[in-house]
Amino acid sequence: MATRIPSLVGRQAETEAIEALLRPADGRGGALVLRGDVGIGKTALLALARERAAEQGRRVLALAGVQAESHLPFAGLHQLLRPVLQETGRLTQARRETLLAAVGLHDAGRPEPFRIALAVLDLLTECASGRPLLLLVDDVQWLDRSTSDLLAFVARRLSSDPVVLLAAATRGETQAPVWEGVEELPVSRLDADHAARLLDAGAPALAPFVRARLLEEADGNPLALVELPLAAEGLESVAVIPRWLPLTANLQRAFETRIPGLPDATRTLLLAAALDAEAATGDVLSAAGAVTGGPVTVDGLVPAVEAGLVRVDRDAVRFRHPLVRSAIHQAASVTQRTAVHAALAAVHSGRPDSGIWHLAASTVPPDKAVAEGLQRCGERALRRGAVVAAVHAFEQAAAFAPDGRRQADLMLRSAELAVGLGRRDLVRRLVRTTERLEPTAKDTARLLWISESLTVCGGREPVAVRTLLRAAERMRADGETALSVRLTGAAAAHLYRGNGESALHAEVLRTADRLAAEPDGRCDTTGAAMLLIAAHAAPVERAASVLEAARALAHRTDDAAALHTTARALWCVGAPERADPFLTAAVERLRHQGRLAPLAEALALRASGRAATGRCDPARVDADEARRLARETGQPEWEATALTVLGCVAALRDDAATAHRLIGHARAIAVRQNSPLLHATVRMARGTALSCSGDHAEAYAQLRWLTDPADPGHHMMTALWTVGDLAEAAAHCGEKDDARAVLERLAPLARRTPAARVRLAARHARAVLARGDEGEAAFLSALDADLTGWSLERARLRLAYGEWLRRRRRVLESRAPLRAARDTFDDLGAAAWSRRARQELEATGETTRQRSPRAADRLTPQELQIAMLAAEGLSNKEIGARLYVSHRTVSTHLSRIFPKLGVTSRSQLARHFPPGP
Repeated sequence: MATRIPSLVGRQAETEAIEALLRPADGRGGALVLRGDVGIGKTALLALARERAAEQGRRVLALAGVQAESHLPFAGLHQLLRPVLQETGRLTQARRETLLAAVGLHDAGRPEPFRIALAVLDLLTECASGRPLLLLVDDVQWLDRSTSDLLAFVARRLSSDPVVLLAAATRGETQAPVWEGVEELPVSRLDADHAARLLDAGAPALAPFVRARLLEEADGNPLALVELPLAAEGLESVAVIPRWLPLTANLQRAFETRIPGLPDATRTLLLAAALDAEAATGDVLSAAGAVTGGPVTVDGLVPAVEAGLVRVDRDAVRFRHPLVRSAIHQAASVTQRTAVHAALAAVHSGRPDSGIWHLAASTVPPDKAVAEGLQRCGERALRRGAVVAAVHAFEQAAAFAPDGRRQADLMLRSAELAVGLGRRDLVRRLVRTTERLEPTAKDTARLLWISESLTVCGGREPVAVRTLLRAAERMRADGETALSVRLTGAAAAHLYRGNGESALHAEVLRTADRLAAEPDGRCDTTGAAMLLIAAHAAPVERAASVLEAARALAHRTDDAAALHTTARALWCVGAPERADPFLTAAVERLRHQGRLAPLAEALALRASGRAATGRCDPARVDADEARRLARETGQPEWEATALTVLGCVAALRDDAATAHRLIGHARAIAVRQNSPLLHATVRMARGTALSCSGDHAEAYAQLRWLTDPADPGHHMMTALWTVGDLAEAAAHCGEKDDARAVLERLAPLARRTPAARVRLAARHARAVLARGDEGEAAFLSALDADLTGWSLERARLRLAYGEWLRRRRRVLESRAPLRAARDTFDDLGAAAWSRRARQELEATGETTRQRSPRAADRLTPQELQIAMLAAEGLSNKEIGARLYVSHRTVSTHLSRIFPKLGVTSRSQLARHFPPGP
């Protein structure tokens, strides 16, 4: 305590932040990550938090990351939850089984990581229901990645629960992952005055020149100020102080100086404890005895305790600081470490996960038995939902495999799992390693598909597409239909996203048609994949067959992947209204399965379609959730898509500033991703926003660039979808002739597809750009089309028709379509278009009522989502399960929603949010 107090005296900002985090405020919680250099003082701050928690009566659960356990699946989670695992009976059976499977206490198949995270969140909030909870997580940089990702997920969802999470991460050789969305507080070094006070408290008799050198060397690092004086004993007698090592190495050496004088048995005991953080004290004694060849008792640890290196209790040997563990490891020879690892492997023979890693550390590759053991370890990690641990296990198994082909297969399995995690940096490293091995033809094809997955946004390189197609044909000839479909799908997606050259589209279709004839090319999942290939390769030419096949598939599949893939195909050909029910079904299944990465994509696509068809409120809800999930799962392309939808909806709601800010964020992502399709999506959104705010000339420029093959944002399908918007902007800024030329070029394509989005946009453009009296027939024809599900398009046509009539002095006739347009815009929440319709009506001499604010306009997207679900009759727990938040968070949101809407009960919400499609 005496050395900790001075280190806290100079930490006003840090202590105030911790005090604020722990200060009870309406039962709410939160999370904070302390981040600083080695020994900078985070341990003292965590101790302060523990003291405050005790004063407040909080329950404390603590966890410290250990480097030796960083490869064990959910090792940190087990350590954190061990005191409360007996309380899992408070969870639903499904959640309980999921959580126990993660910590290795139940076999529940292969739970999705995010379902595990939600089960942990539920357990923590249940444990905190009677007594607030503090989670202390030290050394985040050494947590196993499965636990780290899970805790980040939980930390982002604690604002409404009586749970506080305080984590500490050390900067250094092993960087702790950044917990996106969780507040960080840098832990600074002590200033000169406080540093001097701390040094003098521990070493008051230092010679002045040594004191000055140590203050310079420590540079305000509290641990260095305590430990370096012990390593500097004897320096008073030398004329010149020697050049010191970097600070971390110096701190390690400060501990190393206490090791050589210890008895051999003590050093062996310390090494066993250092190499196995999971080992109980008895395990450490057994391992040391196996190495020394004789009985070893706990008395052998007394010299290490007296040297201030460890604490010992019945459960474990605990190191004073993680650098002590590192110092002991470094001080031991390779022979000594190998012997202790072998002994620990024997001690853990009944615990296969721990035992195999110790055996691997004591064995020189190659070794078939170790390779097989590590592979089994990876399989067990997968069954527990610890995909990151499985990736590492398969990679290490490859290092021990006795032949190059087996190595390649294991490395590819590891890389394929990493693709599913979205860990592109890890995938690249695994691919590079595999390329140096002995991959078979099939392995080479798998490598190609994995490499292509790194460029998910596509491009315009024909070489890449042809390479994928050649590999697909080879795999088809070898009977590897599933892999051939994946390769062909990658080639088609490359073309669609990159707007690739037309000659390649025919090659992709020929390969796809040959695959469709294969015996196993007709299952629902493969059939949906074939639909998506057709939609990507020929979105106009194959639109009719995609629509027909999707109709047939809808009646025979409930597979989430098949539903999602079919929806993507429909969306790509320009039929978002047809994609919506597929996406809705897929969203429900993906939620239940806890598959948040595809869920983010499905929500983004559904949001985009709903915005296009005028369902602004559901679009805003979907896009907001998609944005959060996409950021959480590392999918920048879908985060950008969601941002463009939010920007378009903000523009429709007449909030130009918000619209341009959101679209600007999406544009920054598009620039980093360098995706033509994403650039086109941003241009489309900017065109919408500019049109809504009345900047028609700039809107026309943005939309016109979509049709220019030389522009980075050129994308033919997006140009077809927006030709109506382009025509309207042209009509208001004097560019009708140029727009007519564009329409003439695009019209033949529009006539070849039955997709509603394309056909309606073309009709809209023809009506707006018609010459003279031809306009009336064009408008009536457009309004006579099947506009079911296209409320916004119908209202915009009526507005444009009313404007056309008024400008021809047919004032009385113009009022009916203008009124109808105004009323629809009001219902949809499209305030920008409502304003324009009212201006037109007033120009006819008609006084129009002001638009009444809607309930949805008063709520944030997440509040709107919760209100709509509550109006459907869902309980707080059911809503929380859907949205991956705690039921207390739902309750907090409802407490804000009720006064905003002027209601006092859930039943009254149905008045504001009646059930709808």
